Amino acid sequence: MYGSEIELYAPAKVNLHLEVLHKRQDNYHDIRSVFIAVSLFDRIVMRSLKVKGKCTVTGNCSVKNGMNLAVKAYNLFKQVTGINNGVSILLEKNIPEGAGLGGGSSDAASVIKGLNMLFNTGLPLEVQLDIASELGSDVPFFLNGTAAFIEGTGGMIKSLIPRLDFTILLINPGVHISTKEAFWKLDRTVYRADNLLTKEVLCDTYFNKPVKDWDFFNTFYSILITENKEMKEVERNIDSVRPDFRGISGSGSTFFCIFSDIERADDAFVNLKKLYDFVKLCKPLEVQPKAILKLGESEAT
Repeated sequence: MYGSEIELYAPAKVNLHLEVLHKRQDNYHDIRSVFIAVSLFDRIVMRSLKVKGKCTVTGNCSVKNGMNLAVKAYNLFKQVTGINNGVSILLEKNIPEGAGLGGGSSDAASVIKGLNMLFNTGLPLEVQLDIASELGSDVPFFLNGTAAFIEGTGGMIKSLIPRLDFTILLINPGVHISTKEAFWKLDRTVYRADNLLTKEVLCDTYFNKPVKDWDFFNTFYSILITENKEMKEVERNIDSVRPDFRGISGSGSTFFCIFSDIERADDAFVNLKKLYDFVKLCKPLEVQPKAILKLGESEAT
């Protein structure tokens, strides 16, 4: 098992819709959301080590060890499986941190999948989902499928057949927004929490309505726009390229524009790239990217 290596690509997600319903007695919030995975990826390379019980993270992420979700995923996996093999994780971040794109959650889910393959533990999906839910509300989504309706605190997932008939433009102005702080601010405002769009309506909208007719919204939107001048400026610049639909993913700070016409998306990319460093053209994913497993010498011979 020593020397085996696995390479994975952890996709970003976009919340097409994010409705915060209410705060629960356990201080978590119930939500109702539509998630899609998109073709922006962190690259993760995991290698089994001779040293026991140790996980090291290298790469360009801001948090290397201890509080990194990838390390937490390794520690939980150890507890559940009894596996004590060490592992090194190279984490190449392309998904900006604190941007509402779920990069840390996606990395954690990929580590769970990667450990399961690397050490051939054969954990069923249900157990992997249990581990994922301990790490964060977004993590379970990234284990299975590429589009989903999400309810509760994130653990109630209904997989959806992904739509592939549009292009997504992501724009991030470099603003880091803490999810914890965003919810703190939300709890101190009056916001819509009255079940405006039911599960049936949201799924019907996603499947059947043209993008220009979507009525999805994000409960955080008004807070992010009114309290941050940079975000307000991005909104104005985005409106100038006339997307079919636009919004903010998660609790910020990445805007997404959706175009049914690829040529209009290309034009918007060129115009907005002049203004912002982080502008990415993406497509919705049909399937999760496959992992690449390379066996150590003792196993390959």
